Amino acid sequence: MTYALFETGARLAAGDQLTVALAAQAVFARRPDAPLLIFDPDGRQVDFDLRGSPEDLAARLAP
Repeated sequence: MTYALFETGARLAAGDQLTVALAAQAVFARRPDAPLLIFDPDGRQVDFDLRGSPEDLAARLAP
């Protein structure tokens, strides 16, 4: 399933949950106030818990 990460109309990343969540986490690490939106494969906006390390994030999103 493909998720998409956008910032002010520009697509920054697309891929599975982990790929997109890691991309969002990396952006927020550089710019905590970045206006990011993440959409699921059906076009609905979703939120991921981006706290912790990339390993923590991967563990939370593991099936």
